Amino acid sequence: MNKLNQDAALVYVMVATASADKKLVDPELKRIGAVCDVLPIFDQMTRDDLQKYSSDCRAILATDDGVAKIVAMIKQSLPTRLQETAYALALDIAASDLFVPAEEILFLQELGDSLGINKLTVAALEVSAQVRARRP
Repeated sequence: MNKLNQDAALVYVMVATASADKKLVDPELKRIGAVCDVLPIFDQMTRDDLQKYSSDCRAILATDDGVAKIVAMIKQSLPTRLQETAYALALDIAASDLFVPAEEILFLQELGDSLGINKLTVAALEVSAQVRARRP
């Protein structure tokens, strides 16, 4: 299994979350682009990189056990200090269309368990994502 660079691993987290229900919807795609445009962690990543990582991730997701492969690649590639960041990004993408389908919830649980995010941190990050996604 190939080890991803930090940017790719974080993009894979977001794309896999948005793809968990087999539908990449416009609000989620826009949110991924917006996140990559504003967060300092993505300062060195180009739009071409984002497109490549997104395409590569979708190709892996389309294979047998694609989700398990992606989660394993993410876990292998991210340093411990970025695992909570990855989970927070996943939550932000899931919340971006104001509806989190069961498939995305299951993916988030699998990701959180794989990364070893403790339940208290999961709860805090979930509330934080809900607050950020609220509309007036």
